[in-house]
Amino acid sequence: MKLDVRAFAHSIGIVWAVAYTLCRVLFALAPGESMRYFGMVMHADLRPIMQPITWTGYFVGLAFVYGFGALAAGIAAWLYNRLRTEELILGAYEEDKSPSGYGPWAGGPAGHAGAR
Repeated sequence: MKLDVRAFAHSIGIVWAVAYTLCRVLFALAPGESMRYFGMVMHADLRPIMQPITWTGYFVGLAFVYGFGALAAGIAAWLYNRLRTEELILGAYEEDKSPSGYGPWAGGPAGHAGAR
């Protein structure tokens, strides 16, 4: 199965944009607690770099997060398709006609007798 590079890139970009929006809402509702929590997770004091949330900052960040997510996903999908075409990954499964349906692992999962 080949991945549609453009659709995959847009879908990952949208997922990242939604996650970014949720994170910004969290910071807008409880900025002090959010900074303390993420500071604890990152083992750093983030309060000195805390800046006010503006609409301009939100939209610039949203564009960056969407663009970076889409670019990274597009490259990953292109690379997957390229490797798949050259049968470097998962190529053996397309031609596998084993009766067990488990490809090169004829024994199947634990407890399954398989084809042997």
